[in-house]
Amino acid sequence: MWLYASGAESPAGNIPGTKIPNIVLYDYHNSRAGKCGIGFLSGFNGYLQVAGYLGYEQTQATIIGCWAHARRKFMEAKKAQ
Repeated sequence: MWLYASGAESPAGNIPGTKIPNIVLYDYHNSRAGKCGIGFLSGFNGYLQVAGYLGYEQTQATIIGCWAHARRKFMEAKKAQ
């Protein structure tokens, strides 16, 4: 499942004077391959928040991490101590 979001919840929506509608699009593919999102994201060079799967790096977007996955690593380190 590819999920795209824009609008007031996105970084661009926080710029004063912008009027970007807040939308969410669910785009189902029966594969997780990076090629599934390439067509939709063609030409997009904004932020793409993902879970670290290398398939997403096929886009021209700036990849930003998933906080749930980052938190998990901190919790694992805490337990190991």
